[in-house]
Amino acid sequence: MSAAALARIVRARVADEMATATTIRAEPTCTFDECQSRYRSAFLTRRHYDTVVADQTTVVRDENDRVLAVLIKAAVPGDYLLASPREGAPSLAEQLCTVARVNDSRGAAAGRYDEAAMPEHIHRAPSYHVASNGYIMYFRTASGATMKVANRVLSGVFGYYLPKAHYGATPRRCAYNRTDTRHERVTHDWAPLLRAVATAVRTALPRVYAAQRRAVAPAHRAGFALEHTPYTTGTVNVNFRTGTHVDANNVAASLGNMLVLEPDMERSAQSRFGGGLLVFPRYRVAIDARHGDLVLMNVHEWHGNTAIRRSRAPSARAVTFSDATRAPRRVTLVLYARTDLIEHCQRNERASAAGAKRARMGATDDADDAEDGERASKRTRMHSE
Repeated sequence: MSAAALARIVRARVADEMATATTIRAEPTCTFDECQSRYRSAFLTRRHYDTVVADQTTVVRDENDRVLAVLIKAAVPGDYLLASPREGAPSLAEQLCTVARVNDSRGAAAGRYDEAAMPEHIHRAPSYHVASNGYIMYFRTASGATMKVANRVLSGVFGYYLPKAHYGATPRRCAYNRTDTRHERVTHDWAPLLRAVATAVRTALPRVYAAQRRAVAPAHRAGFALEHTPYTTGTVNVNFRTGTHVDANNVAASLGNMLVLEPDMERSAQSRFGGGLLVFPRYRVAIDARHGDLVLMNVHEWHGNTAIRRSRAPSARAVTFSDATRAPRRVTLVLYARTDLIEHCQRNERASAAGAKRARMGATDDADDAEDGERASKRTRMHSE
C-alpha cells in the first residue's frame, strides 16, 4: 500500500471516529506534586483508576478543558501493520520489534527496584545500593567508577537525538539506524506508517498538530525530523509495563502519540495480551488500547501501565522481564519531538543568521571603504591637474 493510499484511509477512519467520539471530563484527585510523591515509579493496578476507556473513540479532558488523552479506535488498519511492506521482508510489526533492545536506562519509567530485572553484572560489582528515589541502582565498578542503572526492559529508540555529554554537539541518528541498511527501513518501509500517524493527529486535533509542526520547524529545516512528520524521534516498547512517570524532554505544545500493535494476534485466540492499561492516577482514568488503536496523550501528566498478562483472562499470569519476548507481545510505537534537539537547531539558526549579518556588514564596510578610496583618488587627480 502506498503512503498516499494509507494516508487517505487513515484520514477517513479518524474523521469518522472523531465525528461520533464521546467526550468525558476528568477531575484531579490530588495535586501534581502529591501524585509525584505517592506514585512516582510505582506500578499501577486496578485500585488506581475508576473509569476505563476501551471500546469507543473517546476524548478525555481535564478540569481546564485541555486534552488529557484521546483514544482513536482502529486508527491504522490492523492488517497493514501485520503485512510485509515489501516482498521477502518481515511484517511491519515484526520490523518495529527489532528496535527494542534490553535497556537499563529508562529511569522511573522502568519501575521501582526489582532485583530480578536488574542487570546481572550489578550483583558482581564490588558495591551497590538503591537510591533514595527507589528506582535507580548505583554501583561501583572494579576501576572505582560509580555508575547507575534502572530495571531492565525491552525498549529502543530510532530517529535523532542530541548526545547529552556534548552540549551543542551535532544531533545524531540513534545507534539503531546509523547503518545505511537499517536507516533505509525508516526511510522506506516505515515512512508510510509514520506519515499515517501524523495524518491521524492532524485530522483528530488540527490545532495541536499545527502547534507541534511549528515547534519542530527548526529540526525540519536542519534535516533532523522523521520523514516529513512533526516528530524527531520514535521509541518502540515490547511488553514494557511502565512505572508511573512523566516524559521529560518532549515539546510542551505537543501530545505524545502512541500506536499499539499485537504482532502475534493472528496465531490464535490465545495470542492476545491482557491488561497493559494506560493509567492516569491523578485523574483515575485508564485507557485500554488494542491493535491499531492510537492514543494521543498529555505525557507531561503522571502515567503508567497496569500489568501485561499472558491472555485476556483476569487470572492470566503477568509478563515478566525474563519472558518479555514470548508471545503474546504488546508493542507500542511512541512518536514525539525532542526539546533539546529543537533548541539546538534554533541556536544554530541564530548563530548562522548572526554570521550572515556580520558577513553582510563586512561586505558593506568593504564597499564603503572602496568608495571612500575612489573619492580620495579622484580628489588627488584633480589637485595634480
